Amino acid sequence: MDDELEFNMEVVEELAYAVVGCVYDSNQESVLVYNSQLAKDVLMSQGMTEDEAVEYIEGVSDGYRCVWMYPIEVMDIEWEPEPPPKPDLKLVH
Repeated sequence: MDDELEFNMEVVEELAYAVVGCVYDSNQESVLVYNSQLAKDVLMSQGMTEDEAVEYIEGVSDGYRCVWMYPIEVMDIEWEPEPPPKPDLKLVH
């Protein structure tokens, strides 16, 4: 097994700090994943409004293959897993 992996991904240089990983598409090609909230937070800390940050992100990432990870609100859901199915056994003699 090779110790080195080759990744052919184009990084949006202006947003490189927001890269959190990569995924593979249906053709087994790697695609970078960016944290949208991190990108917005950094740009807003530099004086942009949220709308300006979103517009900037859309502009610099236009034409790149990427996935944007968005935060979600976690809802308090009560869930209990179903018990696993019991095996069907037949006695054969």
